[in-house]
Amino acid sequence: MARTAQEADALRRLADRMDVRELVDRYLAGLDEGRFDDTWARSVFTEDGRFEVPTGGHDGVAGMAEATAAMIGRWRSTHHLAAGHLVEIDGDRARVRGSLVVTHLYPPGAVVREPAPRESGPRKPGPRESGLQDAPGRVGAPDAPGAPEPFQVGDRFEGAAVRTGAGWRFARLAFEVVWTRGTPPGRVEFPHP
Repeated sequence: MARTAQEADALRRLADRMDVRELVDRYLAGLDEGRFDDTWARSVFTEDGRFEVPTGGHDGVAGMAEATAAMIGRWRSTHHLAAGHLVEIDGDRARVRGSLVVTHLYPPGAVVREPAPRESGPRKPGPRESGLQDAPGRVGAPDAPGAPEPFQVGDRFEGAAVRTGAGWRFARLAFEVVWTRGTPPGRVEFPHP
């Protein structure tokens, strides 16, 4: 049975949307798997692609792997969970946006720096002081007394992708923090390699 031009166009747009969603997933899987090499970067970004996070970013695929390793490599592991992908296709260009929850686990030996003294006012007990603790052996449980809690971030992401000869690639991918939970990295002393 022959497809009409309208059906063929709808099928192509559906395939494009799925390919752009896979691009997001391939980027995030690379972060969680610790694959920060040039092959990975070129499979996700255009030659002049850019990623932006609240703490900085990087322009161009050259050096992208190193910039990503510097940003993600200090964690014991990360877990990126994306949802709500909204993809808009316009010919060979696409816009994708969605939500992301990221859990960052600190490496063994990381310790919480003493917080700055409080000025005044009542203080609520933290989870450790109130008896609420992680179960022993639970993934993400602190390694030792003074170990930081996993750091979680709720993000919104937005990307601009273009169709290339090798498939869809990001020209730009940006993240905006909506909320955080756990011990922030600024309060943690990371172990020296």
